[in-house]
Amino acid sequence: RNFIVPSGSSVHETAFNGCNGYSFNKSIINENGTLNGTIYTVDGWKFSLDSKWKTAAVSTYNGSATEVLIPSSVIVNGETYSVNALYDESFYLNTRITAVSIPSTISRISGGAFYGCRNLTTIRIAANTNLIYIASGTFTNCSSLKTFSVPKTVTSIESNAFKGCTSLASI
Repeated sequence: RNFIVPSGSSVHETAFNGCNGYSFNKSIINENGTLNGTIYTVDGWKFSLDSKWKTAAVSTYNGSATEVLIPSSVIVNGETYSVNALYDESFYLNTRITAVSIPSTISRISGGAFYGCRNLTTIRIAANTNLIYIASGTFTNCSSLKTFSVPKTVTSIESNAFKGCTSLASI
């Protein structure tokens, strides 16, 4: 059975988990003929690509590194895509990571991006960051996170962004 995603709509790649008989392919062509949502996988990373804007969002990280440097760009078939967002649950329940460096190209961190990363102690955000949005539940249950510096560029921090961060001593 197929599910058709209307142009301009957003559907998370796990929206249909457990639904028997349905499959979901995020590789769709919108009415402008551009390929949106194509998933590109490399070295434990999954990126969702937007060919029109040449942007990529981190969809999932399953690598083995404990200190993670989120790339500022990814090259796919000779084309460079700027990594501009972390999608919902992109590091969900990843207990390996202890530190994450976020490049200046990231403008949005979506809901639950680091949910349950209980060994995460350090978040480093590039000094010249474009980060403006931290979604609800972004760092929920990151119980080892000690400090977080909110960049001046951030205009919105949603509810429960730091819920359960029991080691958080300063923001």
